[in-house]
Amino acid sequence: MDLNKKVKRKLFSPGVMYLLAGLFVGEFILHPLTMVIYWFEFYRPVHEKVRLLYFIKTRFVESFSPEMLPMNLVFLTLGAVLGVSAGIFHHSLVKKNAKGGRPKKINHDLQTLIETGENESIEFKSSVRWDYQQERINKDLEQKIIITIAGFMNHHGGTLLIGVGDCGEILGLEKDYLTLAKKNSDGFVQLLTGLISARLGTNNCALVKISMLKRKKKEICRLDVSPAVKPVYARFGQDEIFCIRVGSSTRELNVREAYGYIQQHWA
Repeated sequence: MDLNKKVKRKLFSPGVMYLLAGLFVGEFILHPLTMVIYWFEFYRPVHEKVRLLYFIKTRFVESFSPEMLPMNLVFLTLGAVLGVSAGIFHHSLVKKNAKGGRPKKINHDLQTLIETGENESIEFKSSVRWDYQQERINKDLEQKIIITIAGFMNHHGGTLLIGVGDCGEILGLEKDYLTLAKKNSDGFVQLLTGLISARLGTNNCALVKISMLKRKKKEICRLDVSPAVKPVYARFGQDEIFCIRVGSSTRELNVREAYGYIQQHWA
């Protein structure tokens, strides 16, 4: 991500937007409204013959006069506090909903998922086949996708977004499309379905809901993975891997660890 994109992301981050919204509410809604109520309450006997709309308009304009600068600062501060408080409250709700990783708690829209970031129930992957670092096809990346899905199945489920970078940047799926015989979303879904069926078992395909979404004119693939009712092993050649979700990563367990986890998780 270049410097300009980083700056734009900071400027238009949810926290900054909540702060700006709070400043606007404090200065252009609460302050004028307070002025109108105050003057109407205490000076109404003097202005009984003045039309109400004219009175309100006059008081509204006066709230932005130089003499009212101290009050402007007070209401700007109040608005900033309200905006930041609303932002903190929203962020805490997002984290609370994402915590625990159960599917019914992660059914958020795409923007909320990206803002939440990677955790026990949310994972970002740039691509399935295209290696952005080496600028070439790298089918080893397919294994990482399958391991992540298996980890969700063996834990409490989760959501995998493909076409999104580690920092939440929208990369899209165009690079992956170019590696396919059918260079579109249908071909991409067929690739994923084939990988899941071959590596995790056809019966486990039903645990994965695949959705194709668009953001910033780029396509993103969302996989909502349900927890399995019995252990799921990822098969690669003669090897079978058992893995689970731990924090914001997927970990492969050895035989002893896998046995203990299975006894506890599916007891």
